[in-house]
Amino acid sequence: FLTHLAHKKSLIIYNSYFMRDLARKKGLKSNNSYVLKPQVSTINQQICQNWLTSQPNEIKKLFSMREKNVVLVGSELVKGYADFIKMSRLLPQYNFIVFSKSATGFKKKSNNLFYHQWCHIPGIPYFLAKTIIVPSIWNEAFGRVVVEAKQFSCNIIISNKGGLKEALGDYNNGQVAHSFDDYINYIEEFLN
Repeated sequence: FLTHLAHKKSLIIYNSYFMRDLARKKGLKSNNSYVLKPQVSTINQQICQNWLTSQPNEIKKLFSMREKNVVLVGSELVKGYADFIKMSRLLPQYNFIVFSKSATGFKKKSNNLFYHQWCHIPGIPYFLAKTIIVPSIWNEAFGRVVVEAKQFSCNIIISNKGGLKEALGDYNNGQVAHSFDDYINYIEEFLN
């Protein structure tokens, strides 16, 4: 199918070098292909600050402890949600916040685990985070969360899956985890 597609199309656009290389390995080759990474808008941090003023005291308190906050965007299993929950249990001295489409409002699940509903303001997860974690267990095509988190100078810990390393690039406050223990070690390194 992919080879047939390549012969029918005169132009192929990929959203990352990872996807281009994966397509080539699967037999999709074209002399006329380009990598065009998705545009990520600049996030206005003042909008995030304004948002915070209208939030309940629990969220304001979490923000005041930002130096101890670890955030995951998305609660799907392929995003590494199960490992994130394990991390929260092993590191009770830090706050773990999940932004989830299935959450409603803001809820405290344990002493250090919080759920926040999906937010229409794109910068809110990064605004509340000192460290963003992207422990995906599947090959991400492109690491949009990584690119957005860089705008807030967050520490970023990613898995070595898919296009995440490409999105992280040579960012000074980023690490690639190759094992569960790496996540634990990097969180402690960044937050101590």
